[in-house]
Amino acid sequence: MSLFMAPADAADFPGKSRTDWRVSKDAQAFLPRTPAALRVPVVVFGEDRRFASERAVVLVDAGYQQVREVIEPAWAGLDWTLDTAAPTLADWPDAWRRWWLAANPEARRVWVEQGLAPALRQAVDQGALTEPESAARQRRLVANVDSDPERMRGLPGFTAPLAGARFVHDQRVDNVPVTDSARLLDLSPILGRPATAIVLQRCQSIPLPAPVEGNWGAAPQSKPQCLVPARWLTTTLEALASHWPEPALRLSDEVSLWTPSVPVPETLPAPRWRSANGAGAPVKPAVQDLRSDDALQLKAMAPGGDGTFLLGVDRQARVEGEQRWIAELWRLDPGAQQVQVLWRAAEGADRLTDAASGVYFSGRIFGETLPALFRYHHGQVTPLPLSEDSRRALQGGAWVAAGERVWLVERGVDGIRAWRDETLSSRRTVPRGTALPGRLRVLGGGGDALWVEDDHGVAALAWKDGVTRRAFPVPPRLAGAPAVTYPDGLDPRTALVEGAGTVSEAGGWLATAFALEGPDARAGVHVLDTDKGTVLASIVLPGATRVRLAAASPDGCCLALYDDGGALTLWRARAGTMAKLLAPPATALADLSFSADGATLHGVGGRLLMSWPLD
Repeated sequence: MSLFMAPADAADFPGKSRTDWRVSKDAQAFLPRTPAALRVPVVVFGEDRRFASERAVVLVDAGYQQVREVIEPAWAGLDWTLDTAAPTLADWPDAWRRWWLAANPEARRVWVEQGLAPALRQAVDQGALTEPESAARQRRLVANVDSDPERMRGLPGFTAPLAGARFVHDQRVDNVPVTDSARLLDLSPILGRPATAIVLQRCQSIPLPAPVEGNWGAAPQSKPQCLVPARWLTTTLEALASHWPEPALRLSDEVSLWTPSVPVPETLPAPRWRSANGAGAPVKPAVQDLRSDDALQLKAMAPGGDGTFLLGVDRQARVEGEQRWIAELWRLDPGAQQVQVLWRAAEGADRLTDAASGVYFSGRIFGETLPALFRYHHGQVTPLPLSEDSRRALQGGAWVAAGERVWLVERGVDGIRAWRDETLSSRRTVPRGTALPGRLRVLGGGGDALWVEDDHGVAALAWKDGVTRRAFPVPPRLAGAPAVTYPDGLDPRTALVEGAGTVSEAGGWLATAFALEGPDARAGVHVLDTDKGTVLASIVLPGATRVRLAAASPDGCCLALYDDGGALTLWRARAGTMAKLLAPPATALADLSFSADGATLHGVGGRLLMSWPLD
């Protein structure tokens, strides 16, 4: 069987037809300012529709040559002359290619193999995708019915000529550009049997009122409207009715009326739902109120092994005679009533990255435009020497600690740099962030790899070269049926949602957020094994719509989750069972972290430092 011919049993002659059409010359059928010469009777499909329909499509249960011999003389009466140059599939309008692909599984397979798979294979070669990811995307794309005519024209399997003819005429009527078009298409490649389609359409560009003088931006000068003069359709139907009975004709204003649906295979792992169970009475926190004469907001923290805390703070202060918000780094010693201010700048200390060599953070000092890198070590904060290019890379980036090293991950995860020997290494491009469209978000360091989440699922990127070492699909993060995006081959249900996740090297697991809407709305995190990619649990947070904070215990046993409803819970990560219910914090939390021994969970927010004992 030819690639261009659907299986003989692909589809019977379509049974659906729209009979709810009429001829209208109402003013509502046209755009305002349509010249009188163009306000001819037009076709309107739909009893409740007032605006002119954009096209008329007639299907004829007869071969192309037969229909052409009948239609050509009738259209000659409209002063139409057909161009019979043989089109290819790429020349077909999008809606007809979609119908053809939907009816022809072999054509979809070849289109994916020739037109889409090369880009996916190249992404594998570049280190952006893994082989299993590429294979999963191709399986989904075989159910896709979208195509790119320019790409299709260059493929050997899609260049054979097909029977067809068209009439196109451009003119100006009262200075309005008008394009009249009529098309005959041989439907045998779609239906696997003799059948023909006729498409009628006029498109005109109606001028808009002149823009008001002084308006910003370039206002459009015209608005398009497509419609069907009724005379065209009645002339066509009269000619057809003289040769074929009414059951041999089908009418619509959209080709989609006849396009069959193609089910997308389920390629995502199933969730393993886990809900809160009895966990005893809520654990109450110890609360320390860091009062100040100035308004302040605790936003980040790094608990020390000796009971000290480093705190990132936004505080109102008078600077050069003006009241404004500034950033500070505080040290709070055990039992102390006063904090020690270690660092002050215009902004920064939004995130504190605790590594073996110190606590790293970035900030912008007063009077400068670019951020700088700072390190707290042995009670002192010191600025680290960086070039202007390196300081620019700090903007929007994230510091990630992995073992003895600290890494700067650029915004969007386009590149990574290592901090080593008091210098920042040269930029290492991340293929997954540059070769593929989409968003990447840092989950955290997992030993020899950087874990990220994206619209496919989760992936581990090698620190040394940014290459994707392994990647795993995740259960749906969004509600819906299996679907596929073109040309990427993603399932839109795995798109990133707003919500926090984390990774535990010690526990060998990671957590990525989901937020399902609809009748069965639920939010929480999917927990996956970082070695095998298996789904360990899908933890549902009661009443939540978003996970705001997530933290892993040092031993990898527990996962703390704080949601947008203000609830704070502790879970056994791999089992997906609740370990403790923690009393809700007295203020919204901005950061969450375990103590070094895992015996306490700390949170900061507002001016409060809260500590929940877990023993």
